[in-house]
Amino acid sequence: GKRWAVALAGPANRQGRVAATAIALGHGGEGEPGQPTGLAQGYRGTLGAAVVRAFDVVVASVGVSERFLERSHADEGEYVVLCGHHNQHPGYMPGASKLHTKLIMASGDGRILGFQVAGAEGAAVEKRADVVATAMLAGLSAPELADVELTYCPLVNGPRDPVNMLGMMASNVLELGLRVITPKRLLQRFSSAKCTLLDVRSLAEVERTGRLGGLQTLHIPLPELRERLHQVPTAKDLFVSCQSGQRAYIAACMLKHMGLEPTLVTGSFLSYEMLSRDG
Repeated sequence: GKRWAVALAGPANRQGRVAATAIALGHGGEGEPGQPTGLAQGYRGTLGAAVVRAFDVVVASVGVSERFLERSHADEGEYVVLCGHHNQHPGYMPGASKLHTKLIMASGDGRILGFQVAGAEGAAVEKRADVVATAMLAGLSAPELADVELTYCPLVNGPRDPVNMLGMMASNVLELGLRVITPKRLLQRFSSAKCTLLDVRSLAEVERTGRLGGLQTLHIPLPELRERLHQVPTAKDLFVSCQSGQRAYIAACMLKHMGLEPTLVTGSFLSYEMLSRDG
């Protein structure tokens, strides 16, 4: 496999415990009969969990990144990237800020491959990475993140945590066959002659921020989509976007149930903006 850098302190401490156990109990920690599970199982490897603070921004990750997979020349069909931009807690409570999340899962069985999250200090950024790291160690799939029961209080968290929301998206991707593409891949592949980009934002949003990548779009606000379904071309590849990906996700599910084959632009305009800033 490919080599990659990981934070040292956590893995080093766990390896030290395994070594001390081997010295004290006289075995190599390979699961000898009669030994407690925690002492017998040996070192279980590392998931690369890490967190860093830069000024007032906190970034945390676990597992592999999309860039790592690209540089490893992994087949794009073998994994799915899901992006989210959710408030840390309900917007009607003061002080809400965005959490920017990215979940990478295996396209076949939904195995969690990696997770990254960024947000303001105090937004419990590291909590989300810790939840996913625990899920990965326990062998949970990405769709099962939807069922993880997390604490709720409007002052600190919503009834559907951003991690839960990613799990729901993963479930629809695997169970409903909902197709997903990142803004980066969309810009690489989009052709107005062969594709339709459906923008379900409000007119005010479109006028304020412009179109994703300057691409030609079909603008139908989400509340009008059912009534204006006849305006959606069926002879072209259909991509659906909005501001943060949430309304596009709803619209894509609606279109899927109506017999169309849409592709969700995950993270939509906000992910495109972040991609543009990164150059």
